[in-house]
Amino acid sequence: MMAEPARNVSGGAMLPASLPLHTEAHPEPWGRVIGRAMRLRCPVCGQGPMFRGLTTRDHCPVCGFLFEREVGYFTNGIVLNYMLACTATAFIVTPLALFVRWPLYVTIGVALALALGLTGLVFLHAKSLWLAVDLLARPAEAGEFVDPTLPDPPVPAPHPASSMEESP
Repeated sequence: MMAEPARNVSGGAMLPASLPLHTEAHPEPWGRVIGRAMRLRCPVCGQGPMFRGLTTRDHCPVCGFLFEREVGYFTNGIVLNYMLACTATAFIVTPLALFVRWPLYVTIGVALALALGLTGLVFLHAKSLWLAVDLLARPAEAGEFVDPTLPDPPVPAPHPASSMEESP
């Protein structure tokens, strides 16, 4: 079996020739990009996972696409997460408040539990959906790829609580 031909992009990364770089002149179909995001896969190639646990990978392990396109990139993903969770909560709690005769504290408790629960459930999908929408608006450029064989840096360990104590 012959190796697939590759093309060189910035940083010396070699991408499979079958992986097209979509441009404004030849955009990727939006349904395909959104579908990849909803499966939590790389929106460029659709094969590599975007997340390792709850942590966003630096780049796709298949095509080398850098997920964080600029510093603070996923801030809008957090806003999208908040909007999705609040909208869903409002659509569920409003009918409960209008048609079910629960005490006010029960309705508020249900709303709070839904808001917190949905925020956690939607978090990864909101980040990947934000990246997909941004890719539809600004297609990936050759400079946004690295060598896919590079390992992601290790996840930093939390700082020990003892470092907060006063020194003698």
